[in-house]
Amino acid sequence: MLIGLSRPSSVPRLRAELPVLGRLVKEGGNEDYERYMVRTVLEMLRLRGIDSDELEGAMNMDSVTVAFRRSLEEFKRESRADGLREGREQGQVTVLRQMAARKFGEETAEEVARVLAEASDPVTVARISAAIVDCDGAEEFLVGLRGA
Repeated sequence: MLIGLSRPSSVPRLRAELPVLGRLVKEGGNEDYERYMVRTVLEMLRLRGIDSDELEGAMNMDSVTVAFRRSLEEFKRESRADGLREGREQGQVTVLRQMAARKFGEETAEEVARVLAEASDPVTVARISAAIVDCDGAEEFLVGLRGA
């Protein structure tokens, strides 16, 4: 089972196998062996990119299992937040590009897309948004776009 944990497998499979391994280790009744297994499992999880302060503090197989599940929940929350943020940023880039294309033409819109590909931070987005509204022509807009 331990070797199975070291192979690539899905998170649901890890979630199912870890408690089983924990029970097997507990049944052995050897505290030294359990500490060894805790260190081994933690290292395997770390090598797979699953790491947290809570996992680091795990002292027995039960706490490894609980910390692993909590780490997965935290990872899911962070992934969702990252996905939402990326979606918002992509939406902003799309809208600004469309606005620039409508007002100044396709060539100018391509320049907007290039600038935003390099830096789509809130300050840049706000600066480009204001320039689209404030500028009357493509030349004036491009000067503002480039930060001159």
